Amino acid sequence: MNPAFEKFFGFKKEEVLEKPTFETPIMTEETKKIISEKRELYDVEDVVMYEVPLMRRSGDVAQILITQTCIYNEEGEVTNWVVEFKDITELRRAQKYTQTLIKKIPIVMSLMDEMDPRCQ
Repeated sequence: MNPAFEKFFGFKKEEVLEKPTFETPIMTEETKKIISEKRELYDVEDVVMYEVPLMRRSGDVAQILITQTCIYNEEGEVTNWVVEFKDITELRRAQKYTQTLIKKIPIVMSLMDEMDPRCQ
């Protein structure tokens, strides 16, 4: 936990580090489900990426892209993970907005046969 984490989420590192992952204040029920589903990948992949909603102290939910990279000891065993959080909240909002616009704009398509004299 670094100062950027504390500033973004609004929690001091002591509020997060001293608790089991699923009991930290940034976890939502959806996040717990997603992480549980992704845990099987930890034993097969060196880098695991997934998107989760995480709770800020303000109550706002941020969409976060998590990249977890495993750290090995000399025996080749995973001893730790480096976890990177990237806020993609605005990206997801923009995508949702664009998708909504596309669904609401009537699109007229016309297919014309090459043999149709109107195409020549």
